[in-house]
Amino acid sequence: MATIPGDVDADRGPPLSIPLRHFVAALGFLLAGSALGVADAFGVVPGLARLAHLHLLLVGFVCLTIAGAMTQFVPVWSGTALYSRRLARAQLWLIAGGVVAFAAALLTTRPAVLPVGGGLLLAGLWTLAYNVGRTLATARPLDVTERHFAIALAFVVALTALGVVLAAGFVTPVFGAAVARPAAVATHATLAVFGAVLDQLDRVVASEGVAAREHDQLVLAEPPRLVQQRPPLRRREFVGMALGLGVGTTVLARQFTRPCELPHEDERCRRSRASHSVYCKSLPGVAKTVRRPTGNQLQ
Repeated sequence: MATIPGDVDADRGPPLSIPLRHFVAALGFLLAGSALGVADAFGVVPGLARLAHLHLLLVGFVCLTIAGAMTQFVPVWSGTALYSRRLARAQLWLIAGGVVAFAAALLTTRPAVLPVGGGLLLAGLWTLAYNVGRTLATARPLDVTERHFAIALAFVVALTALGVVLAAGFVTPVFGAAVARPAAVATHATLAVFGAVLDQLDRVVASEGVAAREHDQLVLAEPPRLVQQRPPLRRREFVGMALGLGVGTTVLARQFTRPCELPHEDERCRRSRASHSVYCKSLPGVAKTVRRPTGNQLQ
């Protein structure tokens, strides 16, 4: 918060305990999803482990982190109060409960529970959309960042509705000749990754860039201070990056030796996407480490 623009009031946001609880829960899902992914790579997890792994990471970790960040960031950026703190607390329990129920149903192969988990996820994410949407409504006219937030919320509403339909498809046939299930799955994934997640990250990065430029102007106006970068921190970054790439490569290699769970998709296509995913996710960490200056730097 030290680099936010000068005309932004940080006190507009809700108590920090609200987003922090989202972040703590998201960290728990990250650990659970990572452990499940490694266990599944060695073939020791029953049920639809890959789908459970995907939803633990993408919904439990990524979306829950974004939900906490939006709850804090949107009121601060827009200069208005959060519409409802009670709804912000409720969305956490609904989303977390939905992820747990959904993943448990996939691992225990109990399809009747999938619509229950999907319904909880829909209720939680729609609560987020309603709460943040009502907050944005008080900030009109919307700037570019706020419009991106509104568009991302619309994608959240659409993808969760489609997700509930897909979950119900495990129990009763809901797709026919007009709309095939693989096409619906691809649409659901596209709305989630490119509509909700990447649109949010793009705006957060852009907003941080604006804040960083204003902060740099303030820093340049002050006498420079010589700061010695700590080499141990740099070594830890390299070790963490190497471990991450090692684990990802091991998991990917194990996945190549196992048949795909979804027979409707081409096996080579799925594995190609998996390999691209592992290494593309590692590129930002590599770029960040390479671009970081060494030795002394002015701050």
